[in-house]
Amino acid sequence: MGFEIEMPKKEGGTSIYLSHHANMKKWYLGGREGAEIKLEYIQLDPATLATGWGKYNSAEKSYTYIYDKVMGAMEENLSENDPEFKRAFSSFIMVHGYPEPVVWRRNSFGELKGWEQMLGTYWDQKNDAVQGQLPTFKYTGSEQHKDYPTSIPQFEFVAFKDRWEGYNVPQWYLSEIGSDAQPIGNVEIKKTVTTDDIPF
Repeated sequence: MGFEIEMPKKEGGTSIYLSHHANMKKWYLGGREGAEIKLEYIQLDPATLATGWGKYNSAEKSYTYIYDKVMGAMEENLSENDPEFKRAFSSFIMVHGYPEPVVWRRNSFGELKGWEQMLGTYWDQKNDAVQGQLPTFKYTGSEQHKDYPTSIPQFEFVAFKDRWEGYNVPQWYLSEIGSDAQPIGNVEIKKTVTTDDIPF
């Protein structure tokens, strides 16, 4: 039996892992068998972003992730020796209306493309943020891919906002992705998010 770190779950045993159902175009915590979650606005801390390789172990019903040392930079092609490995991403995000942050980490083509496109909507403006503020996005729906049987979640960049209440990044997550980056304003929470902060 190998060494395995126990990861936290929310009260009631609900998973903290977010996933997008490509066919149904819905969001779930804990995969397709988990709890459906309404996703409209999200906030992310850039310190939690990571890319790498991921594969699903069907026998163990678990995922294996190996992260790039530099986000977005592929050091080696792990799929050459193991075709089960696919390019993957990880982020620790806050969903508006949900009390605690969740892990959005996947190796699926559709979610990877949606994640990349989401980052692209604000990347050129990332240095414009006031210190302590985080990029905030609106989920606008999922579009069917023209060539593959999957859908791509679509996001719009709303603005840089003060960190939402409850959005704290745990050290276990940063250690897992191999990041020594410091979360932006992780301890000092400036305000509770209200409808005045987000254009509904």
